[in-house]
Amino acid sequence: MGTGQSARVARVRGERVLVGTFVRELLLRASREIEEAAASARGDGSADAYDPELTRLLRVSLRRVRYQLAALSAVEPALKTRGVRRRLAEVSEPFGALRDAQVLEDAVRDALGARRRRGAGRKIYRRAVRERRRRERPVRRALEAGASITALTVLDDYRRALPFRLWLLGEADPLARRALRAAWGDVERAARRARARPSDRRLHELRVEAKRAMYVARGFAELLGPGVEELAERLSELQGALGRHHDHANVARWLHRLGRKRHALRRRARRLAHDESRRARHEARRWRALYKDAARTAGRAL
Repeated sequence: MGTGQSARVARVRGERVLVGTFVRELLLRASREIEEAAASARGDGSADAYDPELTRLLRVSLRRVRYQLAALSAVEPALKTRGVRRRLAEVSEPFGALRDAQVLEDAVRDALGARRRRGAGRKIYRRAVRERRRRERPVRRALEAGASITALTVLDDYRRALPFRLWLLGEADPLARRALRAAWGDVERAARRARARPSDRRLHELRVEAKRAMYVARGFAELLGPGVEELAERLSELQGALGRHHDHANVARWLHRLGRKRHALRRRARRLAHDESRRARHEARRWRALYKDAARTAGRAL
């Protein structure tokens, strides 16, 4: 039975018993996603094998459930999700750092082209590869230690510990809608700050809030209807552009630092950094129009 169907179960003895069912199914769905990603990546039958794409799926699954739990607990404090979210964040931390390092390596490789095989270009590219390998090691260790099993245990323990009284808090539809409204409110506040004082940091903050709201909307779209599904798509477009801006800005900063530390590489690194900064500005110019599209959709959906 899907979340949307179970959220319409009849009342029992006049009490509304749907919230506990809704949260439990959300956790079970997250557990299935983590299990599927880990099963696909399993190498020797006992530990998760490292694979870039499947590792990405595991990272996304962990992040999605964290954001959804955060949104729900923001409007229903009795859920008390801080502890489980903190433990999931600890499991996820190496995966996010590796993702940034992979973006760096890809960006430097693409920017250099054939020049990555000779001279200063070769030295710059080797440093980007070294950064990615450095970030890969903790991920491999986490997977060898059974990161997915740890995450599943955390989710299972939390699900089993949910007090019975949560079953009596109210219907899932209004709870999910309030959670999504709260998440969208965070996006609106971040957008106002970005308009008032544009900067890479402000745009990154907006990106984080848009991504959180996107995951919340996607998680609750089945329950709340096609309008929320459309909102998730608009938020995906917004956070996608802001994510590309963030990636280009990060690569530019890394190249600037490298140029300051290595005089022999300064000229080439600065030229590459200039190009990455230009690409970041291009993506930054898009956010206002994408935000307006998301705001119009949110006005209809919420």
